[in-house]
Amino acid sequence: MDPDGDHLSAREVEAYSKRTMPEAARRRADGHLAVCDICMDLILDAGGAGLAVTRLSEAFLASDESPFHMSPEDMAGYANGSLDETDRVVFESHLEICPKCNLDIEPLMDRSRTGERKPHGIVSKHRVRRSGAVAWARFRSVRNVVGIAALLAIVLLVWATWRSGIESRRAKQASAGEQISPAPAQQNAGGGAGDNGSPGNPQNEGGATGLSLAVSLSDDDHTVGMDEQGNLVGLGSLAKSEEDSIKAALESGQVPKPSVLRELTGPPIRLMDRSTDGWPFKLIGPVQTAVVEDQPEFQWERLAGAASYAVSVFDGNFDIVASSGPQTSTRWRAPIRLKRGQVYSWEVTAVKDGKGITAPTAPAPRSQFKVLRSVELAEVRDARERQPRSHLALGVLYARIGLVKEAETEFNTLAGENPDSAIARKLLAEAKSWMTH
Repeated sequence: MDPDGDHLSAREVEAYSKRTMPEAARRRADGHLAVCDICMDLILDAGGAGLAVTRLSEAFLASDESPFHMSPEDMAGYANGSLDETDRVVFESHLEICPKCNLDIEPLMDRSRTGERKPHGIVSKHRVRRSGAVAWARFRSVRNVVGIAALLAIVLLVWATWRSGIESRRAKQASAGEQISPAPAQQNAGGGAGDNGSPGNPQNEGGATGLSLAVSLSDDDHTVGMDEQGNLVGLGSLAKSEEDSIKAALESGQVPKPSVLRELTGPPIRLMDRSTDGWPFKLIGPVQTAVVEDQPEFQWERLAGAASYAVSVFDGNFDIVASSGPQTSTRWRAPIRLKRGQVYSWEVTAVKDGKGITAPTAPAPRSQFKVLRSVELAEVRDARERQPRSHLALGVLYARIGLVKEAETEFNTLAGENPDSAIARKLLAEAKSWMTH
């Protein structure tokens, strides 16, 4: 569990999905997953088949309910190929041990063979999750222990095949990264790392001679960069999409503007009276950014002469979901957990001389933010735990998922470690340009 004991850590999610978690820890995780939607989403993102294995294993606990058979809707969905991958594996396994369902589905399969059959496939993670929940409820009705064992063995085989493909790709990426060793940063007159790699032959950890780097940066006490063949060095094993984003940043000194900002940056409201900008006092944050925490802290500037402040948080339907009540402090933390993946807006009303003064008001747009999705939260946790730590990799990740302030902080640190690097300066300037408020 994480330090607060609220959720599974990224390593626990990985161990649970790989089935390497000790039995006692796994039982605790099973109990937590039964009541925690956030961690259930993380497990689903790591692999829906792994979740099916857990639910099948727990099905041994049920022994007092009626036998399980496929419903007519399930049979029709299987026959026409509309079931998702998790249910398809489950039901094909069930057909091997259930004569009744075999007899019932055969006429449907015959009719399906005469027409065009849709291919089976995996649908969105939300549908998989709902289907998994339905399958779990049905499996709790299974009484035949021998049948459950057969089902478990088949799903374990599917899961092992899926994991094998993932590990094989990761091994190839790691192997490619280990063949090239990071070169020492080229020293310039100011003593910092430059954008061009040293023409010498740097040594790797094992003492072997490596290749020179085309681009290099000092990054938290080590060197990262790209060799002359376009391979990243000094960052370890990364996902292909993450590698591509970092390579593009090193080549151009730019990262794309976070797509989430398009959701959060509304146009100003036009008023005939232009004597005000809609900001009697400033809201510090979160404004036009994504946030990691689902109970974010809100901060604003003090209004001279104000006796108290009250915060209101609204959902996408403009309904109030949380409010602070009058307080004298200029910061406040939401008392409830906001929904991940959702956009919220907020405002502060200051009371001065008995009158309420709200920020923002027209013509200023609403102050909006978005809570990170569970899959993005897992990415952040993994990146922060990864060794060696990299301000470059963190900055690129934060930029992609919309953590605007955090991305600027990482690029600012990177620029400080590379004062003569045009690439580091451009990355920092790019991040600063996103701060529209």
